[in-house]
Amino acid sequence: MSFDFDDTLVDSSTELPNRRAVSAMNRHLRQGDEVVIVTARHRAGVAEIFDFLTRYFSSWTIPVYATGHRLKGPLLHSTNVSLHYDDDPAQLASAREYGISTVPWNLAAVLYFRRRDGRCLAVPAAWRPIADLLEGPFGEYLRPLL
Repeated sequence: MSFDFDDTLVDSSTELPNRRAVSAMNRHLRQGDEVVIVTARHRAGVAEIFDFLTRYFSSWTIPVYATGHRLKGPLLHSTNVSLHYDDDPAQLASAREYGISTVPWNLAAVLYFRRRDGRCLAVPAAWRPIADLLEGPFGEYLRPLL
C-alpha cells in the first residue's frame, strides 16, 4: 500500500493535511497493511515528509521513497506495492502499467479534461457549471479558449 505526498496526503496550496487521505492511511495502518510513501520529489525534498509523518503518524514507522520526478510505476513494482493512492493521472497510469491497483485522489476537488491538442486540463470542481459546458455541445468551441 502506498500514498503519494503532495496533493494527496497534504494540500500543497494550503500546506495542510488532507484529512480524508490521512484517515484512509490511518485505516490501512490499523488494519495491519504495510504502508509506504512514494513521492516524485528528489531525495533532498523528503525532510518535510518525515516531519509530517512524525506529527501525524508518530506511532508508526513508514518508509519514504523519492523518485526524483520520474514515474512511480517501476519503484512501486519493485517494492511490491499492490495499491497506490495518487492525484497525478500520469503516475496512476504508470502504476497501472505494472499491474498495481490505483485510487485516484482528489477527484472530488479537480476535474480533468483532455484537450484537442492532447494536453490535460485540470479544472477545480467548484467550476462544475463551466466543466459541464466543456463536456456539452459547446465544449468543442470553448476548450480552445482555455
